[in-house]
Amino acid sequence: MLVIIYWNCVALVLAVTITRGGRPEQFAGVILVLASALGLAAASDPDTSFREVEWDIFAIDILSFGGLLALALRANRYWPSCTAGLKLAPIAGHIAKAIDPGSIAQHSYGWLNVVLTYPFMAVIVVAVLRHRTRAQRHGVDAPWR
Repeated sequence: MLVIIYWNCVALVLAVTITRGGRPEQFAGVILVLASALGLAAASDPDTSFREVEWDIFAIDILSFGGLLALALRANRYWPSCTAGLKLAPIAGHIAKAIDPGSIAQHSYGWLNVVLTYPFMAVIVVAVLRHRTRAQRHGVDAPWR
């Protein structure tokens, strides 16, 4: 059930970003979909996953962070810094798990990698709403610096 809710949220965010967002919002929506699809492909058995460092998921998080950091540096918006920051928590969890495997419980490590995606999606939706407001108010909302 949670998987269905997650993928419905991803689809909704993608639809909103593609139809209503500016280029930065669309770029973030694509990063969300790609990271989610790659995460699904890398997913292992739920009973044994996240007992050790999930190196595939770690790589996906690093690549997502890189894309979001590039977006934050290039976009004429403040919200990409927030989304990049949200990606740092799971990365820190991967690093902590690699340094001391007993430092984070299996379920906490797994949730850390999943639960922060929802605030990430919320930030993107709010960013689309703000983009629309600026575009209506000023006639244009320049996407890039």
